[in-house]
Amino acid sequence: MSGRQVPIVIVPRFTTFVNNTPPYITLPLDVRAYSGANLVAWRGTLNGTSPVFDIHFYESMDREDWTQCTGDEGGEIAATTETLFSINFTKKWFNVAINCTGTNASVTCWTQGFLIRREK
Repeated sequence: MSGRQVPIVIVPRFTTFVNNTPPYITLPLDVRAYSGANLVAWRGTLNGTSPVFDIHFYESMDREDWTQCTGDEGGEIAATTETLFSINFTKKWFNVAINCTGTNASVTCWTQGFLIRREK
């Protein structure tokens, strides 16, 4: 069925990250059957001194060499605001990197949305 959207939860509501250096990286997801994704990310207020929060989307052919996805690459998102990301897949594997750094930095966030099936 072309264009069918399949729901996915990347980071469950409400997950808290505290000084996660290196970034939290999800397990690789095989996305050969999908042309892309429409994901929504939300974060609460950042805590700590000089905190930084960002989210990035990566893809790979071999799960060794990762490059940023085309479409929305991710980045910082505003506090208490849902941000939509439209991502295109051109490779076999997909993962998400979440970064929360700073002195005693912490944040609560979630990411979910839909994978879009490839047209046959």
